[in-house]
Amino acid sequence: MVDAKKNMENQFTEKARFYQEMGLWPRTVKLNYSRWLENFTDEADREIAKQILDFFIYYSSDLVDQLLIAVIGKCGYLIKERTPTWDHHMFKTQIYYSFIPGEHPHPTDSGNLFTRKVRDVLHIPECNIKDFKELSDMMRRMDNLKVILVDDFVGSGLQCCTAWNKPARKEAGYPAFYDIVKAGRHEVYYAPLIINHIGYKEITGKCDGLQLVTMHILGEEYSLSSPNCFCWKGDPNTYLKGIELIKRKSKELGIPMTDEFDPRNWMGLRNQGLALAFEHGMPDACPSFFYWHVEGKWNPLIEKEYYR
Repeated sequence: MVDAKKNMENQFTEKARFYQEMGLWPRTVKLNYSRWLENFTDEADREIAKQILDFFIYYSSDLVDQLLIAVIGKCGYLIKERTPTWDHHMFKTQIYYSFIPGEHPHPTDSGNLFTRKVRDVLHIPECNIKDFKELSDMMRRMDNLKVILVDDFVGSGLQCCTAWNKPARKEAGYPAFYDIVKAGRHEVYYAPLIINHIGYKEITGKCDGLQLVTMHILGEEYSLSSPNCFCWKGDPNTYLKGIELIKRKSKELGIPMTDEFDPRNWMGLRNQGLALAFEHGMPDACPSFFYWHVEGKWNPLIEKEYYR
C-alpha cells in the first residue's frame, strides 16, 4: 500500500514537471505546486488537493500574446462584415484601442498591461491607444469611430456593465458611455481573451450595442463550486469532499466566508470558483486559498499581483 501511494505521488510530480517543461506551467518560483501541497498534511486532503491542482489552468505570457492576436483578428472578421472595404492594415490606422477601467483605477490594473501588449505585440501606434476617459471625450467630438476594448479576463461582468452604462467622467451632465456610442454611431468591440459564463450573461443582457468578442467562454463545468465541474469527474462524493476541504481550510485561515461580493471570498468573487491564473496574476474569481499567505502556516500556490 505504501509503495502504491508513493508511486502515485511520483506520477503526479512527473506530470507537474512535464507541464513545466512544455510551458503549460511556469517555473516553480511562479507557481509553487510542491510548497502548496505541503499545506495538506492529511493524506485524504492531499489527494483532493492534487486533483484540484491537476485541474488548474495557467496562461503563460506567450499564450496570452497568442490569444490576444487571435481575439483581435476575430474582431476584424466582424468589422469586415460591416465594412466591405476593410483591410488588414486598418488595424493600425482606423481602430482605437482602450480598456474597461476598474471602479478604483490602479497603476497595475490588468487593462494597463493589455494596452501595452497592444503596442508591443500587435505593434499598434501609441496615438491609437487611448485612456478610457480620453477615448470617451474623443468619441463625443467625432462620429463613426471603431474601437476595441482589450482585456484578459471577465468574471462577473460588473465592471464592464458599470463602465458602459455610467458616465466616464464625474462632471455633472456628462453622458453615459453607451449614450456617447449611440449618439456618435460608433462601433465598439469588447475583446477579453476569456470570459466566465456569469459575466457573458451580464454583459450581453445589460450592455446594449456592445459587441462582445472572446476566445473562450467558461461554463459551469469550470467552477469548483459546481458538482458538474470537470475537476470532480462526475463523482458527487468527491465534489462534497472537495468543497468541505476548501471551506475548512478557508475558515482556518480567516478567509471571508459570507460575502460573495468580497473579492477575497473563499470561493472567489460571486462564488465563481475558477482555478486559473495568468503569468501577471490571479483573478478575483478564484478561491482565496490558492493565493492566501500566512507565514509558517500556509504557502500560496501563486503570488497574487493582480488588480482588476
